[in-house]
Amino acid sequence: MAAFKKFKRKGVMVYLPRKAKDRYDYISPVTYRALESPEAGNTYPFAVACSPNQYEVFGIYSNKVLSDESALRKAAGGLKEKMEAHNPDAQPKGEIFMRLKDSSNYYKGTFKKATDKAIIVTIGGKERSYPLNVLTKGCGDFANSLKSSSGSEESTDTQEGSDKELAVEDWASAKGDKTISGKFVSLVGDKLTIEKSDGKTLSFDIKFLSEESQKRAKELAQ
Repeated sequence: MAAFKKFKRKGVMVYLPRKAKDRYDYISPVTYRALESPEAGNTYPFAVACSPNQYEVFGIYSNKVLSDESALRKAAGGLKEKMEAHNPDAQPKGEIFMRLKDSSNYYKGTFKKATDKAIIVTIGGKERSYPLNVLTKGCGDFANSLKSSSGSEESTDTQEGSDKELAVEDWASAKGDKTISGKFVSLVGDKLTIEKSDGKTLSFDIKFLSEESQKRAKELAQ
């Protein structure tokens, strides 16, 4: 189709077959949000058409659409206009999904900016910083490309304000009979994520922690 022929020159197609779920680790938080949307569905394969830098999504194609040439032709009808309107210098907008390393878990928030150490988003009007060392390679590439395109001065300011190196904490269980050590990563709602000594992340509800540990998590989330 003409739209897809032109698309090859102005965009990329992210195609996810069932046996390639590990490829989620290499896509941007913008593309990942699209792949997790209801429009993509839950049946493999499905695909997302996006700009070469993966800052903007042009189209989402479920398994049902990909399997029906007529439906695919109709769905691709607006690709040309979206690609022509795309500004390669524009920053990403809206909600992004940041996937954790070695996990199917992810955090979501409205993109604000990126530094060489973190992606900063807003959640409920509050700014939160997610360290790149606990996120996938796709998140790191996304942040690095944004840092390169926006200049270093703004990134340095953000880094000083948001990327503090946190110490290892001992998190006590609600019963007080167990502890787990790890660096605080984030607290979203009641879901706490910590980074263990092996670099892997662990997420759980803070109700399983002692009152003192819950208080400490909320302090670090400020």
